[in-house]
Amino acid sequence: MHYGSGARTCLRAARPHNREPTMLACEPTQLIERPLDVDSGGIDTTGLDASAVMALAQFQNTRDRDLRGNDRVFIVESPRVVRRFLRSRWACSAMLTTTSLWPAFADAVQARPEVISVFLASEAAITQLSGYRFHGGALAIGRRTWHPPSSDDLFASLPDGVSLRLLVASGIVQVDNVGGLFRNASCFGVHGILLEHDCADPLLRKTIRFSMGRVFDMPWGISRDLVADIERIRARGVHVAALELTADARPVSELPRDGSIALIVGNEARGIRAEVLAACDRRYKIPAPASDEDGEQRSLNVSVASGIALYALLAGEYESASALHRESEPGP
Repeated sequence: MHYGSGARTCLRAARPHNREPTMLACEPTQLIERPLDVDSGGIDTTGLDASAVMALAQFQNTRDRDLRGNDRVFIVESPRVVRRFLRSRWACSAMLTTTSLWPAFADAVQARPEVISVFLASEAAITQLSGYRFHGGALAIGRRTWHPPSSDDLFASLPDGVSLRLLVASGIVQVDNVGGLFRNASCFGVHGILLEHDCADPLLRKTIRFSMGRVFDMPWGISRDLVADIERIRARGVHVAALELTADARPVSELPRDGSIALIVGNEARGIRAEVLAACDRRYKIPAPASDEDGEQRSLNVSVASGIALYALLAGEYESASALHRESEPGP
């Protein structure tokens, strides 16, 4: 781990919990031992070499469209999400955090196979450098693959010999909803998410934040032809269920709990488009009053609706687990 202190550089580990520094067994990580401070001229980069300055510049006033379009990178924020990111397969190039938080990340950073430039700074300096106020004292720069995961990649990653649970998103364009889908899927034991190509990017900053970093540990892939991919899903013996308000829709309480199932949710405004809906085996809905006092049809946010449907799908398993837990508790 490189410590920048004037012209001197030594290969040593960080000093969490006042332990003596040890030699790193992995590739060195560049760490600025003296925390960076905010002054009238901005961030003080005195003593940093050119490569460190370039690494630090990745955090400066970054916008999602610039990161994605120019450098093929993405930004991760908040301590919990950064920790989840560091445990994932996604590559990390740089990290910016506070001195107090660094010990919580040190082991995960040192376990990574790639070289990560790590900078320590005050929260005020992180805010000024990044332009973000809700970072919680931790930011990381991740690197995109040359091509996003495809439906082929997702299908190849699915486990064999189990009842599959898949979530399929058709035309979900709001980043908070896509993030919510990932968080719901992780909570309710989904094996993977298939996203139609016009869905919001899972690696946008807000999507990552709303998902609580679940975009990093939930298998996902992008579908370029959703109808064809639905046929591929069905060919694996998976029941394809659409969550949509149609006249023939059955209540979600009737979702099949045995065997494999893929649940499809649609666009926030128009729902699931006709050709995708026609490719599904059956349609389901969350029962609710048909309309309000103004005659408008009642509906739920797609992320909320997916959570309710996934819970209904797995309710039998949760009820069985809850019953076993009650039976194992000692009596009065």
